[in-house]
Amino acid sequence: MSAGDQDTATRSTVPRKEKGRVLQFAAIPEQAASPYNSSILSESCAAEARSINSIIPRNVSPFAYKVLDAPRLMDDFYSNLIDWSRQGLLAVALGADLHVYNTVTSKPFKVATYEVMVRSVAWSQSGAHLSVGLHSGKVDLWDINKMSKVRSFAGHSKHVTALSWNSHLLSSAGSEGIVLNHDMRVPENSVAAMKGHRSTISGLKWSHDDRQLASGGNDNLVCIWRAGMSKPQQRITAHTACVKALAWSPHHAGLLATGGGTQDQTIALWNTVKASMIHSIHTGSQVSGLAWSHTVNELLSIHGYATSALHIWKAPSMVNAATLTGHNSRVLFLAMSPDGQTAATGDETVRFWRVFPKDTAKSATAKLVRSEGKVFAPERPNPLPPPPAPRPLLLKPASEQQQSQQAMPASTALLEEEAHAGKNMAAHCKDDKMADVGLHVQHED
Repeated sequence: MSAGDQDTATRSTVPRKEKGRVLQFAAIPEQAASPYNSSILSESCAAEARSINSIIPRNVSPFAYKVLDAPRLMDDFYSNLIDWSRQGLLAVALGADLHVYNTVTSKPFKVATYEVMVRSVAWSQSGAHLSVGLHSGKVDLWDINKMSKVRSFAGHSKHVTALSWNSHLLSSAGSEGIVLNHDMRVPENSVAAMKGHRSTISGLKWSHDDRQLASGGNDNLVCIWRAGMSKPQQRITAHTACVKALAWSPHHAGLLATGGGTQDQTIALWNTVKASMIHSIHTGSQVSGLAWSHTVNELLSIHGYATSALHIWKAPSMVNAATLTGHNSRVLFLAMSPDGQTAATGDETVRFWRVFPKDTAKSATAKLVRSEGKVFAPERPNPLPPPPAPRPLLLKPASEQQQSQQAMPASTALLEEEAHAGKNMAAHCKDDKMADVGLHVQHED
């Protein structure tokens, strides 16, 4: 087993009783109206969604349609080495080399060679900027349109293992167990620290509405943070191994999927609004990545030990809809295309899979119909029963008192630059920068 995923810190899945109660929850603050619908998290709507999922067939090719050789792509569970931008550019870190593969032109180019290993990469929401986390603890920000490094951030004492963006914050996580929020609205470095883990943080994801941040670590914890708080609002203690795989639903506010490492091997769905588990399933393999479909209630998982496979699951029932194989080593890295149809997965290769349907009129029957803030399923004969009762709830609040971060200046210079940059990103990569520099096509259908 690689040192990248020891998953040694195990614990019982039975929650401890405190003062006669299994769990205690912090009061959840009032929220403004969200554009996302959370009624799928109710038992009745879960049953309706399950009925739809059980009827609509899925035809998924079990083979990758393109394979890139990716030498020196680290076999490291605690790194996040690929990410796909809105402009169609796939960032791939190969050791100390930072590469970008243009999926529109099928051409790669090298951005930089560092003196230390690259441990994480993440594109901004617009795709104009690429953040790079380094083994030294530094975070660099690149403007790929200009092929120049525009900012650097310090603050981590150890490796930067995960990165995630919301509309104005770049969050970085390190092996010291701290999350730092870098405010992109101010020209000088403005950093706020979030402390909740006792060990390396391997997964970090902002929700689609920018309201919640999830972090997963080698202490087997998942922390749920609210923007502006320095302490986690909730902690999930259900997993018995390192948690790297995190994915927020694009359809329903507060719906989070989490996956555990080698000693856990489970995927769980959580209603973080009501602080409850919806469903969990044992997969039989280390879970190293998760991603939701944009168009249907389905979830993609990638796996390391011992199957090195991809699975597509119906949600919330977690019925396995498809299994994809082809990787020879454990699959540790996952990035989704801008249209949400294609997954790029990495071991010593980067493989491209068509996993989810297009968002067209033909796929509309697979979508839940939203009306007046509720979710309804079209009438279907013989609906299936609701999912089985979940395991005992293991989602609890942070014991520390929630603290608000100090208000930050609201300069919008960099945000405006993000809005205008990147419009021509797909055409940026000129032929003279496209020499074979580490990524090249091994196979393409």
